[in-house]
Amino acid sequence: MTGRVKAFDNSGRNGLGYARGSYFTPALAGKAVSAAAEGEAQLSAVIERDGSVLLLGSEILSLPTCAMEGGEPTQMLRDYLETLTGLTVSVGFLYSVYESRTDNRQYIVYRATATAGKPAAGRFLPPADALQQTLDSAATADILRRFDMENSIGNFGVYFGNETAGKVHPVSRKA
Repeated sequence: MTGRVKAFDNSGRNGLGYARGSYFTPALAGKAVSAAAEGEAQLSAVIERDGSVLLLGSEILSLPTCAMEGGEPTQMLRDYLETLTGLTVSVGFLYSVYESRTDNRQYIVYRATATAGKPAAGRFLPPADALQQTLDSAATADILRRFDMENSIGNFGVYFGNETAGKVHPVSRKA
């Protein structure tokens, strides 16, 4: 079926993007990364596969994290994650931007997916199981709780704030 545009209008609002079955606002993600990059920033990922999340460590579990050293953050994070795990990783949408008052760093967390196979580092755990383990921070526990809840209902958002207080801006819905 072919259609013809007869008219259009510009509302002046931020655009809405659509990728991999989800809607997102590119302007919101860009603003968050710019704000976080003003301090010492850390890039992190919630890498999901079949409802489980990749966590590093044996006694104390953490999300995979690397320092943001300039350049395009998603490419830098993908390169780090693929080297770390030996898997093909697809970095998706921005998930959380928060300032840690504990270590005075900005954390930029993305949602990501990984291909099948045993990771060279870390292990995949269901978020509910991971929450029964010792985690590196309360922020990691909050991210896992939120991911578990949002994944179960199919609505995702971007969190902005610090490690104890902030706001989730809903930006996508799972198809």
